Amino acid sequence: MTGQTAMISAFGVLVLVAVAIFVWVRRAKRGGWALGLSVALLLVAAAGLVFSALAGIYTDFLFFAEVGYRQVFWTRTLARIIAYVVGAVVAYAMVWVVTGLPRGLFVGMNADDARRTSHILKWTRIVIALVAANFVGLGASGLSLQLLAAARQVASTAYTDPIFGHSISFYFFTYPVVRGLLGILAGVAVGGLAVIGASFLLATSVPGDAALHRGLRNRLSFFAGILLLIAAAGVWFSMYGLLFQSNGVVFGVSNVDQVVRIPLIKATAVGVLLCGIVFLLASFKPRLANPRFLGWVGAITLIAYVLLVSGIPALYQRFAVKPNELSRETPYLANNIAATNTAFGLSAVNVIPDPGTQTALSGGTVIANKDVLQNVRLWDWRALADTNEQLQSIRSYYKFNDIDIDRYTLNGKSQEVMIAARELDQSLLSDTSRSFVNDRLVYTHGFGVVANGVSDFSSEGAPVYAVKDIPPVSDGGFVAISEPRIYYGESTNGFAIVGGNSSEFDYPLGDANKQYQYTGNGGIRLSMLSRLAFSFVNQNVNILISGQISSGSRIMVYRNLQERIKHIAPFLEVDSDPYIVVDPEGRLFWFGQGYTTSQYFPYSEYYDAGAELSGKVVNYIRNSFMYTVNAFDGTTTFYLIDKADPIAATIDRVYPGLFKTLDEAPSFVKDHYRYPCGLGALQSRVFSKYHMTDPRVFYGQEDKWAVAKERYLGTDASIEPYYIFFRLPGSTEKVFSLVTPFTPVGKDNLVALIVISSDIGSSDRVSVIKFSKDRVVYGPFQVEARIDQDTEISKTLTLWNQQGSQVLRGNMLILPVDGSLLYIEPIYLQSSSSKMPQIKKIVAATKDKLVWGDSLDQALSGLLGTTIDIGSIGPVPSTPGTVEEPGTGTTGGNVTPGTVTAEQKALIAEAVATMTRYKQYTSTGDFVKAGQELKALEDVLAKLDALKTTP
Repeated sequence: MTGQTAMISAFGVLVLVAVAIFVWVRRAKRGGWALGLSVALLLVAAAGLVFSALAGIYTDFLFFAEVGYRQVFWTRTLARIIAYVVGAVVAYAMVWVVTGLPRGLFVGMNADDARRTSHILKWTRIVIALVAANFVGLGASGLSLQLLAAARQVASTAYTDPIFGHSISFYFFTYPVVRGLLGILAGVAVGGLAVIGASFLLATSVPGDAALHRGLRNRLSFFAGILLLIAAAGVWFSMYGLLFQSNGVVFGVSNVDQVVRIPLIKATAVGVLLCGIVFLLASFKPRLANPRFLGWVGAITLIAYVLLVSGIPALYQRFAVKPNELSRETPYLANNIAATNTAFGLSAVNVIPDPGTQTALSGGTVIANKDVLQNVRLWDWRALADTNEQLQSIRSYYKFNDIDIDRYTLNGKSQEVMIAARELDQSLLSDTSRSFVNDRLVYTHGFGVVANGVSDFSSEGAPVYAVKDIPPVSDGGFVAISEPRIYYGESTNGFAIVGGNSSEFDYPLGDANKQYQYTGNGGIRLSMLSRLAFSFVNQNVNILISGQISSGSRIMVYRNLQERIKHIAPFLEVDSDPYIVVDPEGRLFWFGQGYTTSQYFPYSEYYDAGAELSGKVVNYIRNSFMYTVNAFDGTTTFYLIDKADPIAATIDRVYPGLFKTLDEAPSFVKDHYRYPCGLGALQSRVFSKYHMTDPRVFYGQEDKWAVAKERYLGTDASIEPYYIFFRLPGSTEKVFSLVTPFTPVGKDNLVALIVISSDIGSSDRVSVIKFSKDRVVYGPFQVEARIDQDTEISKTLTLWNQQGSQVLRGNMLILPVDGSLLYIEPIYLQSSSSKMPQIKKIVAATKDKLVWGDSLDQALSGLLGTTIDIGSIGPVPSTPGTVEEPGTGTTGGNVTPGTVTAEQKALIAEAVATMTRYKQYTSTGDFVKAGQELKALEDVLAKLDALKTTP
């Protein structure tokens, strides 16, 4: 619970407690020690609530002061306090004044009945007025930031709904606030109605003057009128809700909505409004309440409402729309398609028609694309994660949360790199070492990163690390890590106290451990007052009494990246996959992408944003900002990316100083911007349906796509969007991009590739390569099937899977290469008893040929029938040939003498397996099967003899 929420809740509770004490004391006939003790206990409880609330506010203030966002703290806090106070006071005053009973209403009653009735009615007014005030105050407080945003909204003309003519700013800011205010006002009216209703029931049970009953009826009429006016506004605003719901084939307002529902809603709203006016007039001038007029208005309103909720719209849909659905719904389908594509950032997709996939791949085109092929990601992040845990976690308490893919300039060239942060997970410590001192003052930070090139592997198939070990050692042109300590991270949870009287564990060193004293500026300096406050907030008295904490100690709070960002800016949505970045000075920073979202973009279909936004359902999203967090001291910075987004622009206006512009960002921030994978996945799902921009095609859903499938660990699953250097057809520049392949629904052939650039300055971020429909273009799963159907590869994979090992297949990557499509998939082998996958083979394929090799060079050489050298790391041919540059012709030739081909290796493996089975059968006396194996061995050796290398 935040300090602001705690304070508001405590305030409401204290008001009710104060009223209870007051009533009790007033009604008690005698005091004594029991009354004194009860009052004392209540005061102590109230003081505890007050202190707890103040402790939350104080620690929040200290945190916001540490991160440099005091203005955000004060804006949020004051807005909620002011909204609560204003809402509560106004509600109390309204209920109190309107429910007041005129003097003289008790004339005619005997003194006892008058006094009793007056006393009951007065306390009924007080209690209900207080409850209504607290209810309205809390409601207003919850709406305070929306009210502030609505008051300071940035108008947008990017889209106007075609039915009512309102801009998206109206729906983002005004519409939800009006709905919330109507709910609060209805609560006030219901509260007043309850007071008068209770009073009326009590009064009618007591014989007396009819003036009392008449006065109460007038009050009832007043609140009924107010409630009807609110209901009329609610009914009118319900028209806009039709823009956000599915109606048959259309999402948003459809033909039946515009022709039938909207007119009926308007008629109902006007009727309810007139009824409300009549009730209000009747409360002041009873003779103005003409029963005949009220009856006609009520009847017309009731008829409109019955027509609205009954089967009239359904009948119109069935007999007027359904027989001519396409023609009647075409303009509404067009609205739906245009709005959804705009809302999800897909209205300006760069569509690249079929670049041609029939051209044969040549050595010249391979060399022309050497810079892209050198960065083909041969390491699947899932396989690398297991290998890193085995080779680089060093100790059991270190953890690599995930593998991040980024690009760095190494030795003057931009190269794709896989990098992971080594965080310290306290849950992996032994139970005997868990204590307040160890958890909070000793084991405080992770240490360093591990990084490797995406295509680099050793002759044993292990990663070739550019950064490894503890302390981290850099190689291959990677910058030296100057500050490896990680106090803030993805898996770092709970508070830590640094600069205390005990040293922190730094990293393991031989038989001992390296110790460390924090030297940075992160954290909040602890005074006696702040220690007391933090001990309350964290419910840990050790913060207050521990002798290991000194005046120079600092407490680091909100160290988990998600919690940290959400606490600073709860009105922003953050991507669930932050990534670690090493800046040019060797410091570690966490980068994360952020979104602004809405559920009120007219005509846009709702989509589940998935795990990236904790399953939130949205119909508008923008990658409007990014953030960085220094892993050592927690410095947190927000950068505004999308200035055209009205939500982000409004937040920037409400909280000036929260965002920095990209012009203020260091160059490495822009260089390491990465288009968020979660947003790319969401856009892919949307585009798989909404790429059909022709309403007729969309109506039939005849060209719907699905994300292509792949095989991993024997399981078929949809391909996750993957990062890779990519060169679009017709372009000369390679761009770090997020790629997703598509197939038609229910089919496996490739129909499109969606490519989203991570160039933060690019105007054409989203590109789609559409392949021709008049011929089959192999999809990833079809190439997987070709691998399974290759007899030699299949035999080898089967053999590997039977010898205490397990074969893994990595991501299948698809690259357009000058009119041809190149498919590349790594094959890993890991022990069944220990997960440490190693790269053993690289599969390369085109439309009409599929081979594998020990390296990408060897696979491409087998694919082209000539030796290729693109500089891959691994067991490359010992005397590689050369390929002429493009424009000078292509070379032919065969495999270099002395090179063992993939086919030969497979035959050798098969011969070994056959001999093993032959020996097993002879040892058991099964000479019939032994003879069969001997014959099979002769056949294998004959095939091997026929595969002589050509000089």
